[in-house]
Amino acid sequence: MKKDELRIQSLVKLLNEKNLDGLVFFHPENVLLGSGMMSSAPYTVCLVTGSGWIIIISPWWRKETLQSGSWADEIFVFDWLKGLKEVSPVKSVCDFLNEIKRKWRIETVGYDGSFTWLMPSYTPSSFYPYEEIKSNLTRIFGKAIDISEDIRQLRSIKTAYEIEMLRRANMVAKQAAKTFYENAKPGMREIDLAADILRTVQCQAGKGGVKFTYCDPPQITSGTKRTLRAYGLTSPATARKLKAGDLVMLELGGCADGYWFDLTRNLVVGGRPQTIQEKMAAAIKESIAAAFSSYVAGNKTGGELVGAAFEVLGRYGFRKGIRHGLGHGVGFSYHEDRPLISLGSKDIIEPCMVTSVEPGLYLTGIGGIRIEENVFWEKDKVTVLTSFHNDLYEWSEEVS
Repeated sequence: MKKDELRIQSLVKLLNEKNLDGLVFFHPENVLLGSGMMSSAPYTVCLVTGSGWIIIISPWWRKETLQSGSWADEIFVFDWLKGLKEVSPVKSVCDFLNEIKRKWRIETVGYDGSFTWLMPSYTPSSFYPYEEIKSNLTRIFGKAIDISEDIRQLRSIKTAYEIEMLRRANMVAKQAAKTFYENAKPGMREIDLAADILRTVQCQAGKGGVKFTYCDPPQITSGTKRTLRAYGLTSPATARKLKAGDLVMLELGGCADGYWFDLTRNLVVGGRPQTIQEKMAAAIKESIAAAFSSYVAGNKTGGELVGAAFEVLGRYGFRKGIRHGLGHGVGFSYHEDRPLISLGSKDIIEPCMVTSVEPGLYLTGIGGIRIEENVFWEKDKVTVLTSFHNDLYEWSEEVS
């Protein structure tokens, strides 16, 4: 697998700036950052040396996949859960780290000691098994420094390779959105619509160069009350049946080969929106355009973009319908903690960042509408990666 040389150069630069001999990554999004491949197995560790040599430690069953699907220069595997012999994964990883330390003369390392993962908590985090290994780092190496903040900042600026992977991910999102629009019919239950969307995402594996797809359980809310849930990270689909005239919202976070999209779309069952709903959607689209128009590469904060978008919503008379900010980083995870595009945010929006832009309006008795786009902020323009249908009406390949 061809290396992302720009990413490796950025990691080596960080090593030099921090006077480190190596970087040790535990969390899946950082293993992806360093090796180009999802870890997809607990107790997988990626180590980057000062020369840009990429080393992976992993359970044995991932060896062949890592050899063909990552840019690792060296792979160490251990026989955890193989046969009847008990093998401690913690001891195995620590033993390999000791071997790597001696072979590459690594004395001081930086590591991802903490993480931010703002997403629905449907599954246990793979974060916790690594705590015991992290506690051994200072014993193994002469010095171990938590550089989580630096890593997260580094991750917020995407390389050309990563942007291309995110384009692929958003083509998966497009097919999920198409299923949402085409299958939301009167009489269908929210959970059945969610299942159709989930199947669509899974079936994109093997298409367009994508090897693996995943999504959290699609969140489907319908009706005037359920679509008002602006804050809930978890709004699972229910057995409620859709009715003609219902406002329906899809919130979907998913990934292709480890690179994430974060999508929201809305429709009215039967395609007959109320006049007020059409006005809400028009205001939201205009507010997105205003945020784009106010962008000046490296010279605008998230707070300033929010101000431009919310000014439009206020001008339409919808100030009271605003219940959340405008967006967040996206790419190596469903929600990245930088940059934040929210009221008061001082985060600078820089070229090669990828974020959501997701203004929403929520009116009692009417329902909630949120349009969420994934946006690539370039040096002299803004590119919408989710540049497909976002209306309240039935699916169309034409983008309004």
